[in-house]
Amino acid sequence: MNISQLAKHLHVSKPTLYKYVKDAGIVLDDLRNVQTGELTQHGIEVISALFDNRGSRKDEPSVAIDSDALVLHAQVDALRNENELLRTMLEAKDAEIKRLMVDLEAWRQKAQEIDVQQLLLAATATPRRRGFFAALKSAFTKDADGTT
Repeated sequence: MNISQLAKHLHVSKPTLYKYVKDAGIVLDDLRNVQTGELTQHGIEVISALFDNRGSRKDEPSVAIDSDALVLHAQVDALRNENELLRTMLEAKDAEIKRLMVDLEAWRQKAQEIDVQQLLLAATATPRRRGFFAALKSAFTKDADGTT
């Protein structure tokens, strides 16, 4: 439920609703759902309680204490919502880290396989040709039967 809907439900105008909330020292952001921006059930109850108590304003100290308690409850609810959001974000980050660790291990395995393949290729490769001077020397030092 948003503020407009709550004002209609309480049969008051939005400016009147905002005035009562402001006079009670309640911060509307503390009563809203962090993700949707709409009022939480507790927020609706807090604001409705302000309008239920408007006829009994003779006892100002108890109304002030009640509104302070309502503000504290709203702040606790907001912190709980924020905590839950942070917990969800942390779980998502943990899942991402696990996925990246699996990818890293796969890349390490692939790199190790490539290293092994390169070693095998180097071992089976044809020997390098002799240099020019070694070939020249062997040409002049051959025996009559063609061996060096």
